Amino acid sequence: MTSKDLTIVADSADRLVRSVIKLIILTGNTWKTHPASHARATPLREVPNLTAVLVEPRHRCSASKAFPDLFNPGLAAARFLYMLSGSNRLNDIEFYTDGVGAFTDDGITLAGSAYGQRIFDSRPGLDQVERCVDLINTRPNTKRAAMAVYLPEDCGRSSADVPCCLAVVLQPRGRRLSGTGVMRANDALKLLAYNVFEFSMLIEFIAQRTDLKLGTYTHVTISMHLREADNIALAHEVVKEDLAAPVMSRMPEVTEKTRAMLTKWEENVRQRIPRSTAKAHISLQRELNDEMPIYWADLLGAAALQGFAKENPASMSIELLDSLRVSNMSVLRRLQLNFMNHKLHPEES
Repeated sequence: MTSKDLTIVADSADRLVRSVIKLIILTGNTWKTHPASHARATPLREVPNLTAVLVEPRHRCSASKAFPDLFNPGLAAARFLYMLSGSNRLNDIEFYTDGVGAFTDDGITLAGSAYGQRIFDSRPGLDQVERCVDLINTRPNTKRAAMAVYLPEDCGRSSADVPCCLAVVLQPRGRRLSGTGVMRANDALKLLAYNVFEFSMLIEFIAQRTDLKLGTYTHVTISMHLREADNIALAHEVVKEDLAAPVMSRMPEVTEKTRAMLTKWEENVRQRIPRSTAKAHISLQRELNDEMPIYWADLLGAAALQGFAKENPASMSIELLDSLRVSNMSVLRRLQLNFMNHKLHPEES
């Protein structure tokens, strides 16, 4: 197999993710992981050193009927907001998903997969995003705009959570900003779609901050794999699909205050949801629309829908779906409503 065979180029995340999964099914090598691995000594089917290029990063959403959790839009939005917050607190992201609890060492924090805590480091002078913004603004076409996620202390560290992402590298060329996420390992079925979403969002966030047009997003992975025991059969079903999730619009202007605004609103949403009824949640969605550009309202609103569905009984989610069925919502919230409907009424899909 040549290096060309290990490069996938696609114009949408849907096609990119399915092409990666298909390549693993057809050409991957199978081996057994160590008993200490999260895979628990089960076989993995792997393609090493894979490069996947998303030519149109705003086509970053995915969809699947065979495996809806391939891409949960509200969870994807929550993951990006968690990254922006710079938090490593378990509770802040566990509010939206149960699975993350397996990766904490102390029940309080995430030691490695809280990427935002590492790239938006709050210690003086260590915010890598701000430093890259300064580099791009003062040194056009710089090759130095690289953000480290994997740190020296991660090497050999005994932990349930060593970061899968090694670095995010920015490439400003002319009037465009492209970016590359470098991964040591990636689960093609369970995580790839989320990583493509959140890292391409981060690249566009910085592009808007530096007044550059959005270029391409490249995803480089040392070990791109499927977990053999429970995922291969499911992966066969996913690659048969030909779905096309809608494209996101252009991100609005980003200033040095945008991140703080989104973080404050996400915390506000998280505090209000456990006490909300379906009616109160609809009021929250309208408030989001009134208080900020529709793009950010959509991002926060999709995360809020995910939080509501996780924190409340299914009957309340059904009531909420019925109330919002005729609402005029934008891309992420519409995708999230479809996702919730499928989870609650799979027979209707």
